Amino acid sequence: MIVNIAIFGAFSLMVLVFGLFLWQTLFAPEKKSYTNSKPEITDSDHQPGKENSLGSRAIPRGSNSTEEAIAEYTKWLAIFTLFLVLATVGLFISGERNVDVARRSADAARDSAIATQNSVELSDKTAERQLRAYVGFKGVVTIANVAQGQKPIIIAPVGNFGQTPAYKVSYSTDAKLFPKGTIEFPKPVKIPGLRVVNPGSDGFEIHASMKNVLTETELAALANKQAAIYFFGEIVYFDIFSHRARTTKFRLSYEGELLGSGRMGISDEGNEAD
Repeated sequence: MIVNIAIFGAFSLMVLVFGLFLWQTLFAPEKKSYTNSKPEITDSDHQPGKENSLGSRAIPRGSNSTEEAIAEYTKWLAIFTLFLVLATVGLFISGERNVDVARRSADAARDSAIATQNSVELSDKTAERQLRAYVGFKGVVTIANVAQGQKPIIIAPVGNFGQTPAYKVSYSTDAKLFPKGTIEFPKPVKIPGLRVVNPGSDGFEIHASMKNVLTETELAALANKQAAIYFFGEIVYFDIFSHRARTTKFRLSYEGELLGSGRMGISDEGNEAD
C-alpha cells in the first residue's frame, strides 16, 4: 500500500506541474504592442507598377480564425484532460478502499478458519480423552511370603478403564528391597508376550517376586520400617487413537505393617501415565 501511495503522489505531482504549465500557455494574457506598426510609405511605393507587388504581400485574414479555432480546441482538450485526471484520482481512491475492505475480509475469513480448525482439534481431543483406552491396576495389589528365607510374591490385577480396546499390551517389572527414601531404581525386567485388554474385561494379572530370599537382617529392617519392598515397572500399550505407545509407570511399596502378607501402597513418586 505504501508503494501505491508513493506512485500516486509522484503521478499527482507530475499532473500538477503539467497542468500549471498548460494553463500558463493557454490562458496567459497576450501582450499587445501599442507601437505604431503601420509601415511607412516610401516614394518607391508610389511609383507606377508597384501596386501589384504591394498587394501580393498582404496577409490573409483567414489565418487568424484558424489559430483561434486551434486555441479553442486546445483549451477544451486541456479541460477534458483535467476531468480525466480527477476521474483517475477518484478511481485510485476507490480502488484503495476496495483493497482495504478486501484485506479486512480476507483477515476475518482467515481468523474464522483458524477458529474452526481449533474447534475441530479440541473436539477431536475431547473425543479421544473420552473414548481412548486407559490401562492400569484395577484392584488391590497384594504381597505374600514376607518371611525369613522366603521370596515375597506380588500379584497385581490389570484392567482397561477406557471405552476402546488396548492392544499390544506388554509390561516390565521387578521387586526389590531397598532402604527407605531410595530415589533411583534399576531398570525393570521386560516380560515377553503381547496381550489385548478389552474394556470391562477381567484383564490379566502381573506376577512378580524377589530374586533373593529375605534374610534375618532384611526382615528386621523391614519390620523396623528402615527398609521397604518396592514393586515397580511400566505397562506399554496402543489404542485406536495412538500412533505411539502409551505408558503407565507404577511404583508400589510394602513397609512391613503386617509381616507375612498384606497389601501394597502407592509410593509418593514413580507413578505416572500418558
